[in-house]
Amino acid sequence: MATINTHGMTMHGLKKAVSASVEYGEYGRLVNEFAYDMNSGEVWVKEMTPNSWTNYDDPDVVTISTPHKPTMQALADRIRDRVEYVLSNRRRLN
Repeated sequence: MATINTHGMTMHGLKKAVSASVEYGEYGRLVNEFAYDMNSGEVWVKEMTPNSWTNYDDPDVVTISTPHKPTMQALADRIRDRVEYVLSNRRRLN
């Protein structure tokens, strides 16, 4: 089994979230909405319609939506990218 590079970030539930996701394809009626809590390191997934999203009251929860079932490495990479984006915007606004 290959080692997953989580880029130094804690990612509890990464395997479970990927396993629970579904390949819907580009024209599917549903998407996987992955969420990551930057404080706890928890990762989870919800099934959503393409034009909907979840608003979390916690600004440290970031989301990533995709109609595809990612690999664990691909999801870890996308989580890192989203966290870097959110943190860079926070620094710029402060």
